[in-house]
Amino acid sequence: MALKDSYHRLKEPVIGDDAKAWVVHLACSKPKDLGYAAEV
Repeated sequence: MALKDSYHRLKEPVIGDDAKAWVVHLACSKPKDLGYAAEV
């Protein structure tokens, strides 16, 4: 629900499906996969 860019302005939502997929992928990745030593 937090990633939903709801229509509340005069312009169209700007968060695309590819950007939403990237955020979900980033959130589900392990820190070591991203080059970090450990979880923060």
